[in-house]
Amino acid sequence: MALGGEGTFQQQKAIRLAIFCLSLLRSAEAIGQQVYNAFRGAYTSYLGVASSGPQRKGDPVVVTVIHHPAQGVLIVADLNGNTFKQTTPPTGNPATEVWVATKINPCAWRNVTSAYFSGPTFSPAISVVEH
Repeated sequence: MALGGEGTFQQQKAIRLAIFCLSLLRSAEAIGQQVYNAFRGAYTSYLGVASSGPQRKGDPVVVTVIHHPAQGVLIVADLNGNTFKQTTPPTGNPATEVWVATKINPCAWRNVTSAYFSGPTFSPAISVVEH
């Protein structure tokens, strides 16, 4: 099940991995938000997605980024100053990697989370899940 649109098998697999990672971080609670964006059929140096609503203090956020394997993700950042760390290095073709912010800052707006690539990458996708 691709979130917010159709996805390849690799993208669906990456999203399931992101949700599994969240279950390890906070297994007893429901997922708060899930958003997805893809830049199909073109090159871009970054890709972002807006949250579906305000973010809660202390929630973990898992970001799954899918991109061409020739480029890497330099950083994942958001407009709220949260710190994301890479937990799964890029694997596969297309490459899939996971970044996590474990205790996010609260915000009253729709935060935007973005992945910045080492160079223009073809048809990337990003999934952001707040737990």
